[in-house]
Amino acid sequence: MADDQKMRGILCVIGGCIIHLYLGCFYLWGHIQVYITSYLHKHDHSVTLDDTSTIFVLQGVFQAIFMPVAPFMLKHYPVWVLITVGGVFAIGGVFLTSFLTNVTYFVIVYPLFYGFGIGITYLAPLVCGWEYFPERRGAVSGVIVGGFGFGSFIFSYVSLLIVNPEGHQATQKVSGGMIFHPNDPVSSRAPLMLRVNCLCWLIILIISLILIRRKRESQEDRVESSNNGLSSDHLIVSVEENIEIVEPTYKEAMLHYRTLYIWVMIVLSVSYPMLMASHFKTYANIDVPDEKFLMITGSFGAAMNGLSRGIWAYFQDIYGFKAVFLTLIIFQILIALTVDFIHKVKVLYFIWTLVTYFCLGGYFSIFPTVNAKLYGAVTGGKVHGTIFCAFSTSTILNLLLLRLESSRHLEYAQIFYIQAGFSIIVAIMTILFDDATLIKKVLRRNKRFNQEEDSFIELKLENNS
Repeated sequence: MADDQKMRGILCVIGGCIIHLYLGCFYLWGHIQVYITSYLHKHDHSVTLDDTSTIFVLQGVFQAIFMPVAPFMLKHYPVWVLITVGGVFAIGGVFLTSFLTNVTYFVIVYPLFYGFGIGITYLAPLVCGWEYFPERRGAVSGVIVGGFGFGSFIFSYVSLLIVNPEGHQATQKVSGGMIFHPNDPVSSRAPLMLRVNCLCWLIILIISLILIRRKRESQEDRVESSNNGLSSDHLIVSVEENIEIVEPTYKEAMLHYRTLYIWVMIVLSVSYPMLMASHFKTYANIDVPDEKFLMITGSFGAAMNGLSRGIWAYFQDIYGFKAVFLTLIIFQILIALTVDFIHKVKVLYFIWTLVTYFCLGGYFSIFPTVNAKLYGAVTGGKVHGTIFCAFSTSTILNLLLLRLESSRHLEYAQIFYIQAGFSIIVAIMTILFDDATLIKKVLRRNKRFNQEEDSFIELKLENNS
């Protein structure tokens, strides 16, 4: 029976990685924005890259709004319901936008439907995987969210093959950068690109529905759970003679100071890699207008985003949160301070972009894991779903910085220095971070579970992880 559960767990993690392939097309926008904008500009010559740049921000906002819903829904609905609902909205919404030619409708529909779909689905496979392998949460997070990073790598090539197989260069200058001329055939192929992507995503969705399953509760677990009288929010972590150790409730975890502390750390530190993930092509086009080079750079960057998640998760399981995240931040500071000096040299810009994506991937395996270890699998999933809004908050901050750049109050180099300053602040916060795990001990007198005391204690995590 144990082997059967383990195999189910492995298949669940594989299914989670697969479904994150299409969820990871969140980052595809950095690759296809110029094609979508060119198509919309063909129908309305007033449309520019500035008009569509808000889509990346908005899809992050809607993802953050709906992400906390998933862990709560998992208490009441099978996991396939969340995956199906998320898929219908995400895939159906993008398919719908392939018929739109009005930029206002496109800017509303694409991020709303796709952001909702990602938000409702993102955490479900993670929580399921943690249930099967509670001692390897870092590895589970790394494998599953690794698919998120590889998604844009795969579909950037799929998109390029459909929309621009000849490798045409954008030649028309508009506010925000360069797009394709309305007479260029590339400007007419964006709808087909979106529809083919949707078909591929539908196949991925079906495969993941077959593989992802919740862990079956053993008979002993069900008997103990029914006898202990605890709320379903207080899930049992372990038992010591007459002591039950349980997870804090969602409310208790959210009121703990470390939750806000982590939120601030994410907002400040993820600013630079999120900006480069969405604008690496726009920034480079100023001095290096090479469509093929930038597509290759972005694709390999996306692959690094996926690969790095497993790497960061592996080292987090060994060395713990503080050591691993501090290493990431140091890499990021060095890259942000030097990128403006090297971006005209293609080989160096390629390397710097890969390192940036390498850092970005770490955020999406490190923070789900640390929340799960601080607050438990279920409560930690709810907490991470809520504070995930830190990523969209950071993209809004980036949008404000980019508006200052467009109005010529700031240059890109100055933006990068500001973001390096943010990362230095976070490095200090990481050193000061309290990595004790928040749990509760409930004392009992006998098997009938008469509660004698209900109080918080804090225990240090194993290996400081």
